[in-house]
Amino acid sequence: MFDPLATSEPAPFSDDPKIVEKRELIDFEYLVTVEEAMAGKDIGRPYRVLASGVFDLFHYGHANQLRQIKQLIPNCYLIAAVTSDEDTIKYKGPPVQTLAERSDSVRHCRYVDEVCRICPFDDNLQFMDSMKIDFAAHDTEPYVLGNVTDIFAEHKACGRFLATQRTEGTSTSDSIYRILKDYDSFVKRNMNRGYSPEQMNVGFFMTNRMKAQEKFGSIKNRGKVAFEDFKSKSDEYFQNVNESFRDNPHRIRAQDKLATFKTRGIDMFSNLKFRVETMWNQQVINNEQ
Repeated sequence: MFDPLATSEPAPFSDDPKIVEKRELIDFEYLVTVEEAMAGKDIGRPYRVLASGVFDLFHYGHANQLRQIKQLIPNCYLIAAVTSDEDTIKYKGPPVQTLAERSDSVRHCRYVDEVCRICPFDDNLQFMDSMKIDFAAHDTEPYVLGNVTDIFAEHKACGRFLATQRTEGTSTSDSIYRILKDYDSFVKRNMNRGYSPEQMNVGFFMTNRMKAQEKFGSIKNRGKVAFEDFKSKSDEYFQNVNESFRDNPHRIRAQDKLATFKTRGIDMFSNLKFRVETMWNQQVINNEQ
């Protein structure tokens, strides 16, 4: 027997007329505990579980939480609620993606059955009742919001809270931090892909500095290649001349002159390489300052 395949369709939105109609037909009573739901108690319908979040730059930490919910409750209908742009800016700061983009990202996750685009930031019980949701899922750490020490305190008290584990080492903030930490490289990356400095809000002086860095780096690389090429060819030339003078009485004298020429050439290129690297390192220091 084959395992069921993932669907080729994205999850529907909560305001889809077909979804609204199905929701209205649900006989909703919260007579079971989380423990009974996790044990698979049959209530004649799937358990409806809510997982809310900003879901900005959707990553595997988000997906892992949604996967945990499906594993914790066998017969689970998972509703992912995406916070509005206004609430996200108010409580957490500006998101990278819009509500439409964040919602579309979530609805393409294989664990999600439905996506709600209009939801309160605190997942209050009134909202859950209106959506006929049994449990709200989140990690157990208190979620502080303004003067509220834990927005899930009421859910926990009445047994409508499903605890999940936070995925360490990944978050939207971490992703943004990586980009900001290596800002110049990502600006150059996008410039090389056709984005203009104006599109990326990059100023005149920074643009010219990056262009100068790129040109200087190209000169440095060409100098390195020239040095390696000279060294390789001089070794080959020295070997050929040495073979030619093998039986010549002036061989030793010719070898000494050739060795001197080779050494001077290598010294010249080494000195040039040192100067270029010194200038490059100073440029890097100036940029960091």
